[in-house]
Amino acid sequence: NKLLHEWSSPTYPFKMPNIKLCVQEFVQHYAKQSPELLAINHHLRTLTYQDLDNGSTALALEIIEKGVKVGDCVCVHMERSALWLVTMIAIFKAGAVYVPINPKFPLERIEFVFSDCMPSMVLVDQVHDKIPAHYKNIMHVVNIEDLLAPDTDLNRLPLPAASPDATAYILYTSGTTGTPKGVPILHKSLNNLIAWYQACFKINIQDRSVQFASQGFDSHICEVIPYFGSGASVHIVDDSTKLTPSQFFEWLQENRITVCDIPTAYAQILFNMNWPTPITLRLMKIGGEAMTRYPEHAMPFEIWNGYGPTETTVEATYFKITETVAKKKPGVDLPPPAIGKPIANYKVYIVDNHLQPVPVNIAGEILIGGVGISKGYLNRESLTAEKFIVNPFNNDPHDKLYRTGDLGRWLKDGNIEFIGRKDNQIKLRGYRIELSDIEI
Repeated sequence: NKLLHEWSSPTYPFKMPNIKLCVQEFVQHYAKQSPELLAINHHLRTLTYQDLDNGSTALALEIIEKGVKVGDCVCVHMERSALWLVTMIAIFKAGAVYVPINPKFPLERIEFVFSDCMPSMVLVDQVHDKIPAHYKNIMHVVNIEDLLAPDTDLNRLPLPAASPDATAYILYTSGTTGTPKGVPILHKSLNNLIAWYQACFKINIQDRSVQFASQGFDSHICEVIPYFGSGASVHIVDDSTKLTPSQFFEWLQENRITVCDIPTAYAQILFNMNWPTPITLRLMKIGGEAMTRYPEHAMPFEIWNGYGPTETTVEATYFKITETVAKKKPGVDLPPPAIGKPIANYKVYIVDNHLQPVPVNIAGEILIGGVGISKGYLNRESLTAEKFIVNPFNNDPHDKLYRTGDLGRWLKDGNIEFIGRKDNQIKLRGYRIELSDIEI
């Protein structure tokens, strides 16, 4: 039990920075410190940190003057673009809650998000203004282009003070097995994410990250926030480029990408291809579904396998698989890669049906606690009570654990192996799907 207790919240050889600033404050910091530092690149459009800071401040002032208050939800119904990321930071600066919506989502899902979070404003881009007419009558729908004033006084109104205890965003689960659930995440959870990336992955101002995921998936958060919090640059890759791995290779090279976060299934396709040389990539993060096999050959960059539900601020555990690949003997099959150990300031327990810890090598439900855990589901009190429970392993009534519904087991080295779901779900390309829904 002592060993399991130590594994539940491991110590690391590196020190986590003590981050007090929220991400929007980091943007301001880098804009003052290095105004010409690259922040965003999409197509031929580049924004420096000064551009990002000034643009997001101007936009924040506009939405405040149009009625957005601290704590209000603001839905962002926009395509992935530089302006989309400026809008995210602007919402943070206004003290509001960022609620991203992929315009490609079915209309029913979009309408559900509107009715569930009751936004005080919906921001849309020029091309994809698909909001139904009756919603325009009951909600404040604003075309983002109408808010972009070329000359504006950035000091005409004080912005709200940033608070680590404020809600940063609400992201909705896929809803493929039922009703989508709104998951609120606090700024202090994002602060821990930034600190983890700086300490473990050594993210710094030299790094160039890929923004790969849909704005409807939580992984877009960890493709953006840790990099803006570290003075690095975010490079948005188009959907058309992603569809052809050879084009994606070229894009990685052209943009001199150093850190890449991609879905496991996509990564396993890339592993079987001939990588171009030289390559600037130093680190690849994969996740979204179980990794079934290691790469056949050692890669010239680090590979980290990650795991974490939306309810735990995207990521909860990590496993560096690079060394295992290097030691792999030809023709010898290895067991599937582990999902690793809890990240700093998180804790993981594996328990039986009575919430008792299971021994090493025995399967149980994965429970996750720590600074990154959501407060619970929006407007779903009974489900929140069921899934977010008081930690039975200490005496703190405010310490909650999230019941993931995922099965795992401790391995002898203190890493966790992911086994599957307690129910009949599988995870495929980020979506949870009921096996009973699949015709065989």
